[in-house]
Amino acid sequence: MNVPNLETVIVFSVLTIAGTGFLNGLFICFYGIKLMDKYLSDYPDYRRESESPFDGFERMHRYSLYHTFARKKTAPVFISAWLYFTCFTLIAYWFVFLASTLAYYFEVDLIKIISFGLSDRG
Repeated sequence: MNVPNLETVIVFSVLTIAGTGFLNGLFICFYGIKLMDKYLSDYPDYRRESESPFDGFERMHRYSLYHTFARKKTAPVFISAWLYFTCFTLIAYWFVFLASTLAYYFEVDLIKIISFGLSDRG
């Protein structure tokens, strides 16, 4: 039986989580943010929030990071689980984005960065 090495498992796991985060972020920016606004908006009437996907992108980050790292949790259970998942996948997404940028500018192997230096390649 051929067992994959640790580097392959780590790289594919991080890339899968980041890809899932990207798809989740697209869904939230275009459709899901309306549901999150209902529970987490700063406005008394959540329908006053902007319809722009770019504003939804900002609110998605703010809602998920604030909810994950704040002491006071105000969202129902299903929104709370979604926000934890969003925060976890956003961290992986931005890690891959940063690793790609560093690999490009410093001419380092991207796989070596994503696998946290476990790669045997030069």
